[in-house]
Amino acid sequence: MVHESSGQIFNYYSKEEAAFAKMAMKITNFCFEKNQSKLVDFIEPNKQKVLQDLCNRYSTLECIYYGGYDNAERKKALIVPVDWGYSKADFKIQALKLTVTEYKHSLKHNDFLGAILGQGIKREKVGDIKLTENECFVIIDSVIAEYIVDQMYQVGNYKVDVEKIDDEQLPDIQDEFKSIECTVSSMRLDSIVKAATNMSRSKAAELINKGTVKLNWGVNENTAASVNANDIISIRGKGRFKILKVSPANKKGRTPIQIGKYI
Repeated sequence: MVHESSGQIFNYYSKEEAAFAKMAMKITNFCFEKNQSKLVDFIEPNKQKVLQDLCNRYSTLECIYYGGYDNAERKKALIVPVDWGYSKADFKIQALKLTVTEYKHSLKHNDFLGAILGQGIKREKVGDIKLTENECFVIIDSVIAEYIVDQMYQVGNYKVDVEKIDDEQLPDIQDEFKSIECTVSSMRLDSIVKAATNMSRSKAAELINKGTVKLNWGVNENTAASVNANDIISIRGKGRFKILKVSPANKKGRTPIQIGKYI
């Protein structure tokens, strides 16, 4: 076990991550002291890293992640003593298929998420949500899956049929983007938000200062934060973006980039 004060540990993280780290530290301490396992609800990649950092302090513990399919973003975490066995069933995950009965519709990710949360479900009980043309696939806590199947009939103004499916029935759905190609004066967060949304830099800075911008899943209020290729930026009310490509600066000193807006 690595001896390091909690204050030192929390200083490594953002305010949001530090709040999660306090809870995660209690969980890992419990598992270590009691030689017990603990299942953590769905968390984003930045929180997965926080939990992994804390779990790594104990040589007798390991942390395993699973989100219902390969390359899932939101995952549950199972903390177990290293000499314990575990199975997929220990993660208590269920896949659901929601079929929109009216073929032509304009439903998006947030419509489905909002409908699920509107049933009184907490966000941490819901994993990834993937869309096809007339279907939505949701990874959810198995304890509440039956409730969603029985109680959810509508998303927005459209009727939906909900059914349980096996993990193996999940289709391989690739992220789709609307491409934005532009040049920026720097790879600062405010500059990238400006380019992604076509707003003024001062407006972009205002959104960042208000805490409405996430960089790699965590709220970031630093307008000068550095952005890199493959980083993901979420802007409340504006959408979600990924930095697909960063090219060398041109003769004018501006950096050509390709931004993908999630569709």
